[in-house]
Amino acid sequence: MKREASYMNLEDISDELSFKEFFGKKNINVSGISYDSRTVKPGDIFVAIKGLKEDGHKYVKQAIASGASTIILERMIPSLEGFDACFVVESGRRALAEVSSTFYGRPSNKFNLFGVTGTNGKTTTVFLLDWILNSVGRKSAILGTIFCRFGEKIIDNDRTTPESSDLQNLFGMMVKDRISDVCMEVSSHSLDLDRVHGCSFDAAIFTNLSQDHLDFHGDMYSYFNSKMKLFNDCNPKKIIVNIDDKYGKQIYERSKLDKFSYGLSKMADVCAENICNTNTGLKFDLKLPDDSIEIQCPLIGEHNLMNILGAAATGISSGISIEEIATAMKKFESVPGRFEEIKMGQPFLVVVDYAHTQDALSRVIQFSRPITQGRILTLMGCGGDRDRTKRPLMCAEALKHSDIVVITTDNPRNEIPEEIIREVNNGTKLVPGSEDRCFSIVDRKEAIKFIISFAKEGDTILITGKGHETYQMVGNEKIPFDDRNHARIVLSSMGYTS
Repeated sequence: MKREASYMNLEDISDELSFKEFFGKKNINVSGISYDSRTVKPGDIFVAIKGLKEDGHKYVKQAIASGASTIILERMIPSLEGFDACFVVESGRRALAEVSSTFYGRPSNKFNLFGVTGTNGKTTTVFLLDWILNSVGRKSAILGTIFCRFGEKIIDNDRTTPESSDLQNLFGMMVKDRISDVCMEVSSHSLDLDRVHGCSFDAAIFTNLSQDHLDFHGDMYSYFNSKMKLFNDCNPKKIIVNIDDKYGKQIYERSKLDKFSYGLSKMADVCAENICNTNTGLKFDLKLPDDSIEIQCPLIGEHNLMNILGAAATGISSGISIEEIATAMKKFESVPGRFEEIKMGQPFLVVVDYAHTQDALSRVIQFSRPITQGRILTLMGCGGDRDRTKRPLMCAEALKHSDIVVITTDNPRNEIPEEIIREVNNGTKLVPGSEDRCFSIVDRKEAIKFIISFAKEGDTILITGKGHETYQMVGNEKIPFDDRNHARIVLSSMGYTS
């Protein structure tokens, strides 16, 4: 990511930094912040952080050799020399967040920051909220899984929530672009790793919680506590919570903050009645304690109903009228890779969706059933170097609700694809008699060709797991691959045209 050029006196930065020891001089100018020794430029602050695979303390001398004038460490390194200033801190990650916020002028204080967290629905909720805000004349930005977008700029993200120095750099760019609101996905990893430490949140939104990322968090209790940090440690001005979710209900009941609830429950501040879900979209009555209005939106499915309610509740809590929300929802455009239809004139539905958890997969299949005349054919897989316990569970969920399931490769990373697929296929043991309905095809391109060629008129094909992604992660290499493009190629070869 391109770094915005700037300079600041170290004295000003150190005033905002919690540190245990200091060596050197503070009356110097620094020109940037880096946590990767390979990107250090002369005059930079280098912060040594412990990564999941590497420890930045191993590269401190390399950073100094590249011109780092100031270093921030969690432990002093013997025989270290060549720096102007050195801070020893309790947490390198928190220090990185603190100095980055200060260096870029505490940008999150200069716009409304909406943080959305949860297992599923973060991306769609962020897109919906951004759409609502822009529709009433505010200048909103998006930051999340698909990309960072503000004004005419689109910047690709490697992470759902960037590292704190990259995040504050982006925020600083948004301030210069006069952004009024930022709608941001906040991952559990980012909360555990202090990437949003020091951010000023106007609102924190909770969508739901189901099994995911247990390779990182270990268990659901730890996963939930990571999410709770957005509501406890980040001190948002208000919270907006899905109280239909059991974890959301806990957050709502425990919180002493200004709070708004949403859900299908009539106890929610914002709820829905008279719901009509068709293959052309959703229609329902948006209900408040003292008002209501009909909402029409081209999004499909109950899970999207919840996303609409979450975005609407956030908009209402921010002073937007329900009439303005209704007008915005009617004109909403699709979210890339979220139940994205591939239309080539074929007599069956082909959909690409990001669903990569058991809960998300179950939802996307189940809400497809009422709008499907024929069979549901689901292509799915599980990523490498991720929670292995969910693999057979996802397969079993797909088999319970689909007529045919094809298991294939999905970002194998540093694992062997055949071994991942073997573990996924163990889900057939959880659904007796399902073996004949489950196929394994390692090559994702061939798997897409197979499942589409298997379709008949009235069927629905769900190609899940990657959604908007335009690559496959094999080892540490990003190989170009887009489910949507390959689906179009197959349909074209069958004689269909857009």
